[in-house]
Parts: sequence; structure tokens; C-alpha cells
Amino acid sequence: MGSFILNKNHIEQYHRDGFVIVNQFLSAQGTEKLHHIAVHDDVMRKNAFDLNDQTGKKTKLSLWYTPGNDAYGLLTKSERMINNVNALLDGDAPVCHFHSKLMQKEPKVGGAWEWHQDYGYWYKNEFLFPNQMISVMVAITDANKDNGCLQVIKGTHKMGRVEHGFSGEQVGCVAALCGPGFTSDGTYLCGTKSWRCFVFSPEFIASFGIQHF
Repeated sequence: MGSFILNKNHIEQYHRDGFVIVNQFLSAQGTEKLHHIAVHDDVMRKNAFDLNDQTGKKTKLSLWYTPGNDAYGLLTKSERMINNVNALLDGDAPVCHFHSKLMQKEPKVGGAWEWHQDYGYWYKNEFLFPNQMISVMVAITDANKDNGCLQVIKGTHKMGRVEHGFSGEQVGCVAALCGPGFTSDGTYLCGTKSWRCFVFSPEFIASFGIQHF
């Protein structure tokens, strides 16, 4: 895999808009390998767990804290990942991995991931500086509205942390505290082709929709 470095426009967009989309972050072959592991790897499947959304639909999730020497771990530890993340974070401390997760939505029954801030969870883990944290989503399949792509509410990365509470079996934003941020006009659907990477502020209010097919 060749090297990739965020350019000045990418960096300016991230600090202005709270996100940047990187095309061809992975090769087609690399993306296919990650997808094959997600679908066929016994360890990945056995360690997945279900969480119900507020309608009772299930969303399946695998989560780990230590990147190994498998394909997912090597991507996390790669120079491509670390150097580009480092260009966006505040401070001069070395880049550290907190956790990785794989979201797997089953046809027709895959539930939503409710509106939340990633930093809304991480603050509870005593991480106090949101600008020293970042979220990176790598698409290993095409994502769109019909299969529940990531969606964010534009501008909410500037709102600061909002309080979270239970929504179904998940923990999400307390809607009453999000106020004008919760408007349909402000929702941005982050539909993407596989192999793209969506890098975004952990203070964004974001969700994943339900799987319609």
C-alpha cells in the first residue's frame, strides 16, 4: 500500500467543519481482505455482541482495545493511520490507540446506533481534552441511507460535550440537551464507497441508521 499524507486543504477542512473524507484510503484488495475477515473470521464473530436500539432492533458490535498483528491491528498501527491522525490532533504527545470496533449490520434486522458523541462516552473514561482525541471510520462496504450509513449533525462539533443517558440498551445523547442541533436540515449523511475513510471530531453528534434491506 502506498503512502498517503493529508494535504493542507484536508487539515483546514477538518478544523473548520469537524470532519474530512479521504478517498482511496485503502486499496480495493485491502478492503476486500478486511471484509472477508469481518464476515468469516471465527474470533471476530464469537466476540461480537448485540445491543438493542430504542425500537428493539439489534446492532452487532465487536470491540477491542489492543491492536494485534492481524490485518485490522496492522492498519491501526500503520504509518498511514498514525501520521495522518497526528496531523489533526492538538498537543505533541505520541499518538495512542484507545479502542477499535467493527459494526456488523445483518440484512433487514440491523438496528440503529442512536444519536451520540464519541466523546460523550470517552469523557466518562476520564479523557478531558477532546481536541486530543479523534474518530476514524474506514468503510469496508459501500454505505448509504438504505443500509444505515453514518450521519452527523453539522456544526455540533462546536457545541461541546452533551450529557448522555440510556436509549434502548445503548447510551446516547439526552435529546433535550441537544436543542437546536437536532434539526433535519442540519443532518449530513456520510454515505461512502468502500475503501474511503471518514475522519471526524469526537464531539460531533452522530448516529448510524437502520438496515432497510
